[in-house]
Amino acid sequence: MKHRLLILGVALTLAFSSAACTKLQARDNLNKGVRAFKLGNFEEAAKLFKTAIELDPSLDVAEVYLATAYYKQYEKDSDETAAKNAIETFEKVLEKNPTDGDAVAGIAGVYSKMNRYDKARDYYLKQTQLKADDATAFYAVASLDWKMASPQSGTYSVESEDAPSKERQTEWIDEGLQFVDKALAINPDYEDAQTFKNLLFREKARLAEDGSPEQAAFIKQADEWFEKAIETRKKNAEKNKALGIVVGGQ
Repeated sequence: MKHRLLILGVALTLAFSSAACTKLQARDNLNKGVRAFKLGNFEEAAKLFKTAIELDPSLDVAEVYLATAYYKQYEKDSDETAAKNAIETFEKVLEKNPTDGDAVAGIAGVYSKMNRYDKARDYYLKQTQLKADDATAFYAVASLDWKMASPQSGTYSVESEDAPSKERQTEWIDEGLQFVDKALAINPDYEDAQTFKNLLFREKARLAEDGSPEQAAFIKQADEWFEKAIETRKKNAEKNKALGIVVGGQ
């Protein structure tokens, strides 16, 4: 009996030791992946993160890193397979944790880079629900509304058959203004949001009747927000200078 207990004890010790060793190997691959990622070796980083997950499926952070490595690989090489892998991996993260804002933002970012603005907008809308105090999420929706509505963004030609209707353009622009206002309510000194508010009002002017008082009013509002954006840029530059922060490599 004692002999059997001894054998069982040894077996359990070896099992625990093996499991601990596997977890250490997983953590080692994770750390190596992070180093490769920081060096810009995204393909190598992805391989290491995948190995870490295979060794320890409970290492959730490795899955987030893997998705991000795929995302960066797509940004670097325009590899459609990497984009697909990034989306699928971020979705796996969301299956485990539906409120993971980083995964939602990650999917939105991939779709945006792919010029799938409709899909990107849907995910940024989710991001605004998950992070109601995040001005960048509201700004992202507004900027995508502008991209889908404005022919200046290059998403469509006014003469093309698949150009969105004037009504649809108006819906996007009005929604964009609502979301940019939410971004500015959170961060009044958000220069990019102010710039896009200017752009959205210019789209309102484009759709208004030429020479009408309404068009003139929209242009006036656009000019005012353009000036505000310039003032904010100067103010932020002075603030950064006082803090010793160098912007734009200057």
